[in-house]
Amino acid sequence: MNKKVIILLAIIVVMCHVTSCSARKNFSGSYRAKNNNMEMIFNKNNFLLIDRTPDSNLPFCCDTVSYGKCEKDKNLLTLRSPEEYSTFFLDAQVEEKSRDSDSVVIYIDNPIERHYKKFNQKYRELYYSLEISSSDSSFDSQMLYHKWETNRISFLKPKNIVINSLVLNIVPKSDMKVRSIEARFMTTLTYEIKTKNSNVFDIYIPNLSYKYISLLRLKGDYVKIDSNNVLIWNNEKFKKVRSRD
Repeated sequence: MNKKVIILLAIIVVMCHVTSCSARKNFSGSYRAKNNNMEMIFNKNNFLLIDRTPDSNLPFCCDTVSYGKCEKDKNLLTLRSPEEYSTFFLDAQVEEKSRDSDSVVIYIDNPIERHYKKFNQKYRELYYSLEISSSDSSFDSQMLYHKWETNRISFLKPKNIVINSLVLNIVPKSDMKVRSIEARFMTTLTYEIKTKNSNVFDIYIPNLSYKYISLLRLKGDYVKIDSNNVLIWNNEKFKKVRSRD
């Protein structure tokens, strides 16, 4: 084989490799699943997973299943949800008050409770429970058995007991109107009570929403780039339907 033929073959091999890489590199755009209404959208290093199936029973107009960042390595894409969805701990804003009463009252506010109020919805889809740390461990243990289906929690506290901190636990009911319950148990960060005689607490949890409960958490899921126009994820083929710059 002469030198010119060898050089020509080398050029062809390099060009084929470059062409193949270029085809696999251009994955940005929208991809629709073959057997359902799922759609994957990629824009630079961001991804969006959408369910296009109409569902008028959902209490919010959001078809987003998941979103986050994607990283490309050869013919694989790695999907990761935002960091705030990596745990089920929720920040809470607490306001303390003191009233002349033997009862402790806790008012819970969040986007779901506001939805109930806006549409005058009586049926509740959340259970609330309390974890209390006080000067009496037996009282703390008794409180663990209580469960509320309302955003107003009230209980009697013996006068000799001082509550030091509290945690609010949240559990969605199995019939909650979301596409899928992905957050099955949530809890607020421990709140240290500032004034020992406080007995009324307004707790606002801004991130406790239908979206938060239903979003699919992806922690390094892989998407295979089968070709420039086909991606494979969760044993499903997604075909490109339009480009996205």
